[in-house]
Amino acid sequence: MRNSQNAENLGTGSCPPVDTRQHNGSTGISLIEPARVATDFATFPDGTFLELVRPEDSAANALKFLAWNGKSSSIVDRFEHRGRLITPPSLDAKAHGNLNLRLPTGISEATATASEIFARICDRLHLYIDLPEPSLWLVVAFALSTWLIDKLPVAPYLSITGPPESGKTTLLRWLHCLCRRAVLVAGRIDAAVYSLPALLRPTLLLDEVDFTATHKDKFFECWLRAGNVPGVLVPMGGQLVDAYGAKVLCSRRPVTDAALASRMLHIAMVPATRRLELTCEQMLQVTTSTFQPMLLMLRLLLYEQVDSLKVPVLSSFCPRMQDLQRALMVAFWEDRGNVPSLGPALLEQELDARVKKHTEPEGLVINALFAVCHEDGRSSLLVGHLAERINTTRKSLREEADMTPRAVGAILKCLGLKREVIGSFGRGLRLTTECRERIHDLFQGYRLQPSNRTIAGCSLCKKRYEETE
Repeated sequence: MRNSQNAENLGTGSCPPVDTRQHNGSTGISLIEPARVATDFATFPDGTFLELVRPEDSAANALKFLAWNGKSSSIVDRFEHRGRLITPPSLDAKAHGNLNLRLPTGISEATATASEIFARICDRLHLYIDLPEPSLWLVVAFALSTWLIDKLPVAPYLSITGPPESGKTTLLRWLHCLCRRAVLVAGRIDAAVYSLPALLRPTLLLDEVDFTATHKDKFFECWLRAGNVPGVLVPMGGQLVDAYGAKVLCSRRPVTDAALASRMLHIAMVPATRRLELTCEQMLQVTTSTFQPMLLMLRLLLYEQVDSLKVPVLSSFCPRMQDLQRALMVAFWEDRGNVPSLGPALLEQELDARVKKHTEPEGLVINALFAVCHEDGRSSLLVGHLAERINTTRKSLREEADMTPRAVGAILKCLGLKREVIGSFGRGLRLTTECRERIHDLFQGYRLQPSNRTIAGCSLCKKRYEETE
C-alpha cells in the first residue's frame, strides 16, 4: 500500500473488529486471518487518520500508529478495518538499524495555527543560527511544508551552502527536529537511503554532498531530479524506486546541474557575525518533543482542506518557482492575516535563477539567436558561426569556451529549430519569419528580457513585451 493510501482502497468506517470466521462446507467453521496491509499513512471516510508515531518508551525501529478521529486519539500497534489488518511498515534491522528517524511521540492536545508555530520556531532558531531574516523564513516555511508533502504538486528542495564553520550542519540538526519524518545522512548515499521515500516518505537531510563525474553520482543526480514530483520512478538494482519527497542538500559548493538547481531554494551561510547559543542534544530533544506533536496536529487539521485551497502565486515567477511558492504557503492559507512575507525572499530566488539561466547552454544559444535576429540584413546563420559567438560570450564570463557545433546543433534540435544546408558552407538556420517568431517565443518563454532599445526597433518584440507591461 502506498503511503498516501486513502479510503477508496481501505474502505469505510472506524475499523470495528470484524468476524474472521468463515464457513467451510466440509469442515464447518475455520479461522481466516485478516489480510495484512502495511502503510505509513491512511485516511477513512469517517474522518479517522492513521499516522506513524514512536512513543517515548518504544525501541528505535518500533513504529506505531496514532489513530485520530478528529476529537480523540490513541496509539495502536495495528488497525483492523473491513477484514484487513493495517500495520506500520517494517524497518529492516540490517538496512535501517541505525536510522535516526525523527517521529512524534503523540499529538498535541492544544491546537496552534501555522503562523503561530512559524513565529515560535523562528524565535527559537534565531538564538542558534545566524541567517538573514528572509533566509530564516524560507528555512522555517520549508520545514512546515514537509508536513503536507503528500498533498503538494512538488516536493520542495533546500540547498544549504557555505564554508566550514558557517553553521550548515547545525542548521541541519535543527531541521532534523522540525521536518516531518526527518532522516539525517552524511557522506555517500547507499541503497537503503534510496529505498526510504517509498517506505516512509521521509524528509531526507543529506550532509556533505559532493557531486563528481562518477556513474554513482550521475545516478544520484537523476534520482534527485526525479524525486521532485510524484509518480516518477527511477530504475535501481533491477527495480523501480520512488524518489518523491522533500530533501535538503548541504555542501560547500552550490549544485552545478542546472536542472537540479532549478528545483531548489538556495540558502548561503557564512561564519556567524554575532554570538550564538551553543546547540546541545538536550535542546534538540526539547525542540523535537515541543514542536513535532504541534506540527502533527497541524497536518491532520489541514490535510483534507489542502486540495480546495487556492494559493495565489506571482505570475512573473517561472513555473517551478510558482510551484515552490504554493508549497511553502499552503500551510498558512487558513490563517491569511498572519502569512509570513516570503515574497521578497522568493523574488530573490527567482532573480538568481534567471541569472543562472543565462549561463546554461540553452540560455546561451537562445541569447545568441535573439541577438542575430536583430542584426540588419541577416537571412541565415551557420551552426559553426553560432558556436563561435557563444564561445566568445563564455570567454567574457570566464568560463570554458568549449561549445562545439555538434553540441549547438543538438540544442537547436531540442528547441524545435530546423537546420538546413546553407549553400556549400554547412548546416544552419534560415531566418524566415516563422523561425524568427520561434526564437522570440523561446526568448520570452525562457524569462529573458530584451533592452528597451531592442523592443522599440522590433515589431516582434513590441508584440510580446509592450502588451505584457
